[in-house]
Amino acid sequence: MTVSKSMKGTGPAVPHLASKPGGWQGEIWDLRNDVDGSFKKLETGGITTEEWLAPPTASLIYFVPVTAFTAAAQHVHSAALPLVAPRNLVLDVIIGAGVAAGDITVHYLDVEGQQKSVVVPMPAATSTVDLLVAATKVLDLELPACVLPLAGSASVGFGDAIGLKHSVKTRTGVGAHVLEELEDGAPAAVAGTFVTEILSPDYGTYIPNTAPNGAHNYVLVYERG
Repeated sequence: MTVSKSMKGTGPAVPHLASKPGGWQGEIWDLRNDVDGSFKKLETGGITTEEWLAPPTASLIYFVPVTAFTAAAQHVHSAALPLVAPRNLVLDVIIGAGVAAGDITVHYLDVEGQQKSVVVPMPAATSTVDLLVAATKVLDLELPACVLPLAGSASVGFGDAIGLKHSVKTRTGVGAHVLEELEDGAPAAVAGTFVTEILSPDYGTYIPNTAPNGAHNYVLVYERG
């Protein structure tokens, strides 16, 4: 690998916090991309072990408590602390009277801490909707203006599914290639289930057969996809 002249200087080290390419910043930009690419190659395939210690019981109101619909659009911020282990987001909507219209938007942080959003149409009837995304934190909830009289509310919480750090390799005749699955230090009596990254981004989720309750511990050893 050759090194450009701008990287051969003997002057003081410069911070590698460049946000845009160009000059020495461009050199750092390229170097960081090269290193990232190398690590991605190393991380593709192989075996991963994940451990979750006493993840909490599912809650429909953890991130955003019950919020009543109003005639004006609402932007409700979440004050909830981030979860240690990412969980599948759940939107709970109660429709008591009238027909709501518009979309509900949830802004959240994914498994890697990146800000993302998911948009769902307002249900016509009371519904608990699995948003099929794994998140560590919800930032806010956007509710549309509703035509009154409309009695109802919405909240955001999380379900039993745990977000994975990598996708699980699927093999013909085997399905998800899991090498070991432990619950409370012993082999799981009944295997958990998996939702692939196609249905639940970014890397899919794992649902233990014994649901998290703030006391159970889990270990999963699997082949990365």
